[in-house]
Amino acid sequence: RHEATPRRREGLDRRVQDQRNADEIRCEHRLPLLRRDLLDRTEGREAGCVDDRVEASELGGLDAVVYAPGFSTFGAIEEITSEQWHSVLATNLVGISLILNAAIEPLTATRGRFVAFSSIVIDDSPPRPFQATYVVSKRALEALVECWQSEHRQVRFTSIAMGDTLSEFGLGEDVDKLMPIVQRWNELGYMYGRTMEATDVAEQVVNVLAARETIRRIAITPSYPTPDEAAAADWGTEALDHTRGRLES
Repeated sequence: RHEATPRRREGLDRRVQDQRNADEIRCEHRLPLLRRDLLDRTEGREAGCVDDRVEASELGGLDAVVYAPGFSTFGAIEEITSEQWHSVLATNLVGISLILNAAIEPLTATRGRFVAFSSIVIDDSPPRPFQATYVVSKRALEALVECWQSEHRQVRFTSIAMGDTLSEFGLGEDVDKLMPIVQRWNELGYMYGRTMEATDVAEQVVNVLAARETIRRIAITPSYPTPDEAAAADWGTEALDHTRGRLES
């Protein structure tokens, strides 16, 4: 069993890469289209592409859906615009129900799984300042997943509350605006002094999909650094630039 996770990761990496090679051109167009369809539906316009993508018969059945989209605004709550509120909620919250509207029937037929990415910010009390749209959307996400589970018990629902992870989250933000916010979070004790690798979170997804029983919720955070590592922690723009450089490479 101690070899199970590396083997799962190797197999998952290989399957993902094979799919990327086969659908490289198509995926380049499909992902932005999916986002547009979700936003169109929240504005009351009909869009059929989301439903059209759930063609379970072509795949031999639909065993699982993993919903990973998510983003945030950064700034004072009184400065958040109506457009920003609608945009974040459309992606982080409403999109889950729109995907499930299309996927719930084939998932029920296979007693499949639905996994949604939440965030550890929902456990922060008081909430992290200057990230209101994200906190509200993720707390609502947890309630939404519970509602779907209550009404569709043949499908196994899981939320994964993830801590700070090396990803593209916040990558397009202005560094001069973002760094004082991150430094404030650090002063309040919300930061762990390090970030997780994306594979650390992906392992939990694999564990959920491989489990025989229903895993309702997982919370995963970085381990705290050693005292020496904590003393050397750098929360300046140089550290952020280094992280962004890794993502861009």
